[in-house]
Amino acid sequence: MPEQDFLPFASAAGANVITQAAYVGQPWQTGGFSAGLAQSIQLNKVWRQSSIIASVVAQAICDVTGQTVIDDGTIATIEANLIGLIRSVGGTYQVDSGAVNALAIVLANPPSSLAGLVGIPLRIKVAHTNTGAVTLTSNSFTATPLVHPDGTPMFGGELLAGAMIMVVYDGTSFQLVSDAPVIPGRLLNVQAFTASGTYTPTVGMRSARVQVQGAGGGAGGTATPGVGQDSISCGGLGGHWSIGIFSAAAIGASLAITIGAGGTGGAGGVSSGSNGGSGGNTSFGTLLQQPGNGFGQGGGLYSTTATVVFAGSTAVNTTNAYAWRAGGLTQGGTTVWQAGGVNILNIASNGGTSMYSAGGAGSGQSVGQPGSGFGGGGGGTNATASSGPFAGGSGSGGLIIVEEYS
Repeated sequence: MPEQDFLPFASAAGANVITQAAYVGQPWQTGGFSAGLAQSIQLNKVWRQSSIIASVVAQAICDVTGQTVIDDGTIATIEANLIGLIRSVGGTYQVDSGAVNALAIVLANPPSSLAGLVGIPLRIKVAHTNTGAVTLTSNSFTATPLVHPDGTPMFGGELLAGAMIMVVYDGTSFQLVSDAPVIPGRLLNVQAFTASGTYTPTVGMRSARVQVQGAGGGAGGTATPGVGQDSISCGGLGGHWSIGIFSAAAIGASLAITIGAGGTGGAGGVSSGSNGGSGGNTSFGTLLQQPGNGFGQGGGLYSTTATVVFAGSTAVNTTNAYAWRAGGLTQGGTTVWQAGGVNILNIASNGGTSMYSAGGAGSGQSVGQPGSGFGGGGGGTNATASSGPFAGGSGSGGLIIVEEYS
């Protein structure tokens, strides 16, 4: 156990000292003793006050820093130990002189081992933004990992160049207890992809919420109606949508992005129109995928009121999704005739909706409208006697949105 030599004077019960009330306000209490004879009861009061404070400071040095405080007339040693006490309680400020991912500081009065730094807060001005795991070296001690409070290594972006941080040694690692530049859980960045490519995480990303919108299908084309006939095609289906949350570790350094193209509109024909094309697959690597949705059927020839059926959709991979929305179906087009063969109403089929599209609008007597936004089905069309044929509208392509969080 460390010891200290600065002992309190006249601290026993009933000691020969003047009372505090009698001490306060005495002329010699403020002006000091002058020539003449001073009473011991007065002197003992003065000496006790001085010695108690000195004893308290010395004992605090022992208790907090573990250093012995010796009364050998060496002021420098006691001063150094007092500085160590102050740093232990209030921390110390250091400027990082190390390299990227390798902080280095030099304490003016370091302890004899790293164990002497346990629990002592160190304020450090960072020299370089980190890109991964970090170590901290103090003086000649071994480089020691700098970790998050939960023990996980730095991942990159927590320590910004020029920022002030606070770390505390826990006996094994330095813990980052203050990292004001990066607030855990805050939104760092949003990346949106409308074309295939590569996703590279923003520095400091710890997790990402990913939305994948599948491409919409194309609408069918119409036939070529004769007198007393009509032809209506079906709109394409809207693309499926899903969302998932992934850690930085699951995503890795980069990830392939595939954006599916919208299905092409079906061509017009003589006795029947062609089916539209299915939308292409959209995927966030292998973590989250949505296949392109189904096509709209081509229209045949009708001479009575008819509602055209629409194609079924393909299976969807929802393994990593925590929410999923099926692509919107399409409404069948309708034509109405009255007695005598007079056509009085034609309603073209709209394209299916998606999370990011209202679908292509159905068109009458013209080419179907393309799907709007992302993942919308192409709009269907219709043709009446001696008109057409008309092609269906194309579906709109897929979309991926990545919300990155620290």
